[in-house]
Amino acid sequence: MNRIMFICHGNICRSAAAETVMAELCRGNHLPEVEVSSAATTREEIGNDIYPPMKKALRENGYRCPPHAARQTVPGDYDRYDYLIGMDHENLSDMKRIYGGDPLKKISLLRAGLVRRGSQHGKTEGTGRKDHKDTENVLFESAGIGYDLFRRSETEWTF
Repeated sequence: MNRIMFICHGNICRSAAAETVMAELCRGNHLPEVEVSSAATTREEIGNDIYPPMKKALRENGYRCPPHAARQTVPGDYDRYDYLIGMDHENLSDMKRIYGGDPLKKISLLRAGLVRRGSQHGKTEGTGRKDHKDTENVLFESAGIGYDLFRRSETEWTF
């Protein structure tokens, strides 16, 4: 079993979308041996569902949105998961602090540069959050990392 956790600041937008996309890719490609999860580096959104515009974008793009409750990552997640993927550099720093480092090199950054042409970077409208890309970019980037991980699984992972 390969275990992947996507991690962002609040676990209601970026990491939750990445989890949704990757879980769907695994289901659609009959990979029950992959466990996908997501978490936050902070406690700000604990218990909250996926951010409504993100949930809408996921559904409009054909993804199922099972019930979600944001949670914070804990030190034990480092031992439980094989891949811990942060959404930005601040997340990586927080993850290393929470886990006490990264001796097994499990922590990596979500791939940058997978941005849909014509989309805007910056604040997600209405959230006041400076660290989120707009909803379409987040969805597209999440799908990109999910696809990259799925393709990598075909050559690198042992199931």
